[in-house]
Amino acid sequence: MTEPSVGGEKADYAQAVQALADRLKAYDPSQIAFTLSDRLTMEEAYLATEFARKVVGTDKVLTYSKSHSAFAEILGTDASTNTFDELLGTDVILLIGSDLMSASYIGLMKVKQAVEKGAKLVVIGNSDTRADDWATLKIKCGDTSFLSAVAGALKGETVDNKQAQEVAALYRDAKNAMIVCREATLSREASCAVGDILANGGHISRAYNGIILFKDGANAQGLDILGVKPAAETDLSGVKALVNFGEELPEAASFAFTAVFDCMMGATAKKADVLFPLSAATECGGTFISAERRLNEVHPSVKPACGRMSWQIIQEAANAFRPDSFRYESLHAVTLAMCHAIGIQNTGCMACGKHPVYWSNAGSPVLAPEIQVPDYTDGALNIAPYVSNTVKRVFAANGARKK
Repeated sequence: MTEPSVGGEKADYAQAVQALADRLKAYDPSQIAFTLSDRLTMEEAYLATEFARKVVGTDKVLTYSKSHSAFAEILGTDASTNTFDELLGTDVILLIGSDLMSASYIGLMKVKQAVEKGAKLVVIGNSDTRADDWATLKIKCGDTSFLSAVAGALKGETVDNKQAQEVAALYRDAKNAMIVCREATLSREASCAVGDILANGGHISRAYNGIILFKDGANAQGLDILGVKPAAETDLSGVKALVNFGEELPEAASFAFTAVFDCMMGATAKKADVLFPLSAATECGGTFISAERRLNEVHPSVKPACGRMSWQIIQEAANAFRPDSFRYESLHAVTLAMCHAIGIQNTGCMACGKHPVYWSNAGSPVLAPEIQVPDYTDGALNIAPYVSNTVKRVFAANGARKK
């Protein structure tokens, strides 16, 4: 897509943004929802959430790309506590419920490298995986019941499952141990069992000890950090207008008015009342946050086919609704504002390129549970799940073993 349209007819940008503003102003903010794809860059997603919450005034900011995660309740944040490279320094890895090839080839290769360096790998799940050939133990079972048994053994309970006892002993007695799983493949019950293992095994909140949560979607972690909720958790019964950034909506989703921002002409875009072309990340650049909470930068390689950067299009739309809502002059300015809002403090490292930049409460590769994100008051987001990491408090309440 290279041009906006209104009512199925080509329009210029001024006409399109004014049409969007006029239509949205006809509804109460509570009747408007914004939905975001996990294909968006952090800058696009940040501006879209700001457009929704601060300009339009709706709290209905959601995505159809993910379902509920129990890890936000278990860990205090829905994010990995450690980095991929830390797998190379751990002694035991529990790979739970997933073939990582479908989620992260890099993650799979890190597991393989860790095994080559001497780590013991335990694969737990009900299907075959590419890592089975490297495993010290392969437990083929329904993951929930077995994981609950492992957690019970770590708590000191009598468990009538020798394999669960063996895995619990291997994990508990290791100097360093990590859990690796693909979040989308775990049920709520399985996620809670994994939380019990972390709580009672003592391998958490320090280097080479913790959990890697792989997520489906290039920027699924970024949406979590920005507080974008699963659509299934949002009451849409009173919503009449939807502003959609890059998602293909389910057939059951029907609204009186729909605006779509996207770089591809999908089924949802074809039905839009107002349509805006977005530029791809390779055209305008931007950042993504990976499963290890690392801020990865994409540099543009070609000019935008639609003639504008995505951040400029979103800014024009917001300013048409309420003048001077955004005053960004460059993508870099949006990046800095986004980092400030979510608590990334070491943005200078992005310029030098010598050190990776991580989102975390302390700007550290390891998610430190003692430290909270600074409570910025000037234009910063101040919402769950990242305001406070409650790992230590939750684990203390569960009687976690301390080392």
